Amino acid sequence: MVIKAKKKLEKQSRRLCSSKQFRKIYQEGQRFGSPYFTVFVVPNDLQQPRYGITATRKVGNSVLRNRCKRRIRAAFQQIERTAQVHLIGLDLVINVKTELAKAEFASLVEAFERTLTRAESFWRKKLDEPAVKETAEEAQ
Repeated sequence: MVIKAKKKLEKQSRRLCSSKQFRKIYQEGQRFGSPYFTVFVVPNDLQQPRYGITATRKVGNSVLRNRCKRRIRAAFQQIERTAQVHLIGLDLVINVKTELAKAEFASLVEAFERTLTRAESFWRKKLDEPAVKETAEEAQ
């Protein structure tokens, strides 16, 4: 029972829930597109990634929207297990597109991994730039 409670707490701490959190990421984040979804990414001060998923009514009825969200969560977990992308310290909001419902899972995972790799490298470079500039200024 205690193990289930810990897992549930861990899942909850990794999800973005409030509209305030979503708004912050939409305003301050960088957008990365894919045929199946759009990902907004912004750095956080935590040692783990947090994510939120949105699927509008344009995607379909509630059954289809929830299926799309489950597929995104499964793809995210699979990518984390393989540890090919290191998203530590990033907040993500994933907006589902209508094409995701028809996509094969393998192509979804591939597109998701490619998009997350682009997002990670963008923010790593951007966060390292000020340190490089400060070092160059100190050298002068």
